Amino acid sequence: MRTRLSSTACVLACAVTCAWPTETRRSVPAPFRGEWEVDGRLCGTGEGDGRLVVSAGQLEFYESIGPVRAVIVETPLDVTVVAELSGEGETWLERHRFRLSRDHRTLEDAFEGGSVTRHRCDGKAA
Repeated sequence: MRTRLSSTACVLACAVTCAWPTETRRSVPAPFRGEWEVDGRLCGTGEGDGRLVVSAGQLEFYESIGPVRAVIVETPLDVTVVAELSGEGETWLERHRFRLSRDHRTLEDAFEGGSVTRHRCDGKAA
């Protein structure tokens, strides 16, 4: 079973492995919010397993969901989000480094074990 850490431990763990943050907060900045999908044709259907919904205080993936515990803002286009996710009866902390394209239409999601690029579903830049 995965373990839970406090929000403070979460930020400290991230700070050790991330570049020095310019700002730390508890909500995701507005330009990163919205529905994102690996396959843009599946936007709005809820059918894609590459779906991610980002709100100010929550990340929602295909099979996991959870509150944001810390956000480290590196630049206006680069943030690290630590969320306490749960799914299939387990809860764990997970770190995602989100990088927005300059036009805000794609989001690179780098996480432990890999990365994926998603497309903004509403088609508009934030």
